[in-house]
Amino acid sequence: AFAKDWTELTEIEVSNCDNFTSVAPLGSLPKLTNVALVNTSLRSIEGLRGAQLTKLRVQSGVTDLSAIES
Repeated sequence: AFAKDWTELTEIEVSNCDNFTSVAPLGSLPKLTNVALVNTSLRSIEGLRGAQLTKLRVQSGVTDLSAIES
């Protein structure tokens, strides 16, 4: 629900958050270009597919990076 209010957000870091299990809300932020995911419970970043990222830092248990193949 927060994503509809944060349409101007360009970068975000989520760190040390075991309850963070989905990036889907982040994928709907139109200006988001810089994402850092550190020490989370994420396994996939599928929700970021199509996002116009210029920088992505992943330091967690993500095992599926197919969303950023292109």
